[in-house]
Amino acid sequence: MRRFITYFFGACLISLAGCGGGGSSDSGSNGSDTPPTQTVSKGALSITIKGLPENTDSNVSITGPDGYNNTITSSETLTDLAVGSYTVTANDVTADALNFDVLPTTHTVTVTKNTTTNLQLVYQTPVISTGVVSNFGSIYVNGTRYETNTTEFKDEDGDPTTEEDFEVGMLVTVVGRTDADGENAQAEEVYFELKAKGPIEAISLTESSIQVLGLTFKVDESTEFTETTFETLQIGDFIKVSAIQDEQQQLIATHIALDDSETTLKLAGTISLLNPETLTFSLDNLVVDYSAAQIEGALADGEQVVVYSETSTTEGVLAATEVKVIEREDEDSETTSFQYAIDGVISAIENENAFILGDNTVNWSSDTEFFGGSETDLNVGVRVKVHGSLADEQFIARKIRLDKQGVIKLDGPIGSINSETQQVTVLNTLFTLDAHSKLKDKSSQKVRRMTLDDLVIGDIISLKAFLSSENQTLLVKQLTRESVSTDEPSDAVNIDGLIEQISAPIITVQGVDVTTSAVTEFEVNDEPVDSESFFATVQSGYLVEIEGQVLPDNQVLALEIEAKSAAENDDDNDTQYVKLKGEVQDLVSSSEFSVSGRSISTNEFTRFEDGTEADLADGVLVEVKGEELSDGSILATKIEFEREDDVEEVEVKGLVTAFNSVTDFSVEDQAVTTNEQTRFKGDSDALSIGVSVEVEGILNAEGILVAEKVEIEDQQNELEVSGQISNFVSAQAFSVNDQAITTTAETNFKNGNSSRLADGESVTVKGSINQEGVLVASKVEFEKLEKIKLEGSISSLSEQAFTISNFTVEYSAQTKFENGQATDLAVGVNIKLEGRKQSDTHVTAEEIEFIDADDEDQQIEVSGRINKFTSATDFSIGSRKITTDANTVFIDGSAAELERGARVEIKGLLQANNIVLATEVKFDD
Repeated sequence: MRRFITYFFGACLISLAGCGGGGSSDSGSNGSDTPPTQTVSKGALSITIKGLPENTDSNVSITGPDGYNNTITSSETLTDLAVGSYTVTANDVTADALNFDVLPTTHTVTVTKNTTTNLQLVYQTPVISTGVVSNFGSIYVNGTRYETNTTEFKDEDGDPTTEEDFEVGMLVTVVGRTDADGENAQAEEVYFELKAKGPIEAISLTESSIQVLGLTFKVDESTEFTETTFETLQIGDFIKVSAIQDEQQQLIATHIALDDSETTLKLAGTISLLNPETLTFSLDNLVVDYSAAQIEGALADGEQVVVYSETSTTEGVLAATEVKVIEREDEDSETTSFQYAIDGVISAIENENAFILGDNTVNWSSDTEFFGGSETDLNVGVRVKVHGSLADEQFIARKIRLDKQGVIKLDGPIGSINSETQQVTVLNTLFTLDAHSKLKDKSSQKVRRMTLDDLVIGDIISLKAFLSSENQTLLVKQLTRESVSTDEPSDAVNIDGLIEQISAPIITVQGVDVTTSAVTEFEVNDEPVDSESFFATVQSGYLVEIEGQVLPDNQVLALEIEAKSAAENDDDNDTQYVKLKGEVQDLVSSSEFSVSGRSISTNEFTRFEDGTEADLADGVLVEVKGEELSDGSILATKIEFEREDDVEEVEVKGLVTAFNSVTDFSVEDQAVTTNEQTRFKGDSDALSIGVSVEVEGILNAEGILVAEKVEIEDQQNELEVSGQISNFVSAQAFSVNDQAITTTAETNFKNGNSSRLADGESVTVKGSINQEGVLVASKVEFEKLEKIKLEGSISSLSEQAFTISNFTVEYSAQTKFENGQATDLAVGVNIKLEGRKQSDTHVTAEEIEFIDADDEDQQIEVSGRINKFTSATDFSIGSRKITTDANTVFIDGSAAELERGARVEIKGLLQANNIVLATEVKFDD
């Protein structure tokens, strides 16, 4: 049993104030027989009382000389006191089901003549707070700053460590003392709450998840990383993860760090379904076999343990070599009352004044204070930080801070800072921080205990924020300094969020106005479009990702905008595309290479931007957008070549609308300049108003396009042909309407790439005729083909083609197969496919996935006592969530007899949402 020992001597402060003011003694005669004046020795005692809940009286007794005895219930200055020693006793006070005390309880103070002695008493209670670290200096957890001058820090094994081993985002448990408002708090012990430590077994960019030791961890906007990012993680990386559970009991990673300092596999959690006969128990739906393990402590359901293993899971079972029961705070003491703070996701709403958070039923009332929102925001799936106490096994909430999903992500320079109000502006938008906001410094300064006082105007920061319904302010979830103002200046910005207003050429994203121009590239639902189509299609409520640049007038100009409708974003059946940025590695061909350890493939529909297939080479920096296949590889829909200086390259096409000189003209009202490095294709002397050009380059700080390449259309020699390809030999030799055509590395392809060139393809080709009469293509535009998805069984099969759902489907060497290969295609086989419609009855397959018609949900059996019960369709055994339906069979009981504590045996199906649908419930007395 661990005793609470307070090290907070600063909670009770004694000081002296005033002037000495006393008379003097003269040993000599003053020539007078008058006796000296008698002075009364009096002083004052000022007692400041803090820490109790509002409107709660204290109970402080004071005794002193001449039988002095007094009791006060609030801060007070006691005057006209006889000098001497006084005893001040802070008696315990009960409020909000908590026992508040002052340590030490008794203080001895000395009152001196003509002086005020000051004493501060801070009432506190023991506290246990489990949540993520949001900042340091000392340590911030669940919105409370805990002093750590004498704190013992413990790692996942309970062994001593230091604060430097902790990072923002880590899940921890703080044991200490705090007052009612968290204004005066001290951490006695801080424990790191590890969930898993081991090699990554699987990664899904589509699902934003990783798998470690058989457990799947979701990665969301709040997940913090150390020494890595989600995009750079690779299978086999040894990591440690801390996590919380969401409303479906799925694990949400709060922090992920590379950790190859040791190779011992570890898994931590709370024991459920302990079976002494089979020598197994469960941790987060994972079975642990401890038959060969060394046991430290007494195993029991509800005990927190760390499991050590030398091998990963086999068929869902982890073979433990050691199991260590974690002994912590003295919660068994019946005489000690605790304040609690917990961080989690609401899994159920019990009634209008209660919800389920983890294993706790949280009750709130009109006295509960809400921050970051109001009671109307309490819904299943919402993350909250709750402060309160336990009474009759019920959690009574005093404070609830909502931590909703962000509505805006923004990178840009700081425009203003107000440390007093804890506010910053970025792109003329005001953001507010509080004690829950997570702060990190990735800049060259690397300030560990960063505050707003460390930031200066011009620093580049990234923000994630949500709209607080409490006062309609943007409340910061995360603030990361990316670079300092003294570094090389950058005017690049990134904005992700929902469109509030849209009217060409401007869109407004959560108060940030973004303008578009001729240099802006548009994409809607993963398809490139022009400006006119974009503004005709996109509406308020669309989710956008914007890469832009701040112009001298502080206007934000969008260079790229990707928009997706809410319906498209929420459609589980819709293809979810992923992005990956890194250097090309292991290049075999333009259709086979790697980026950041991921295999990348291309097909005839892959778009190449700011470069061509010929530019692919090991070491070249690219951003890949595509579909993640079941084997973890990515089928690229777009490959964008990136500059080493990370500056966004732009392009403008159209007519020259203003012309002063070759170094000063405009294209579609976009100002353009050239220099000695500019490459001209065509006669630069031909530049004039009305001439058609294509310009590639970068925008300078003034918003002027500095041209790296200018292509001038030769009206006389320019030729355009449209029709079907014939006589195809290669990309350098084919015909359209009997016109011989060739392509070069400079040829621009639209709606496909050079690998799509084949006899019968419909194209429009623009270019110029060379001396041999061959059309040298500057642009090849393929017919845009509609995407289509089909599912069913194959009804007929022929060479390189089959029939499904009245469509004839062709496949080729570029078609990607999942869960099988081309030789597995047969009549009656069930498949899913994605492809392009060549006609109303003809489809070219890009991906084919084999599916098992008899594929069923996983059978599972669970037994034990119900430890959480909401209804017959919503209860849990250990951490396993269970539901029933009209087809569930009840044995030796009925649905009405289900209740907390009932022992049952469950047989059922593990559904995709990780909930067991019971087919049979047997009561076990």
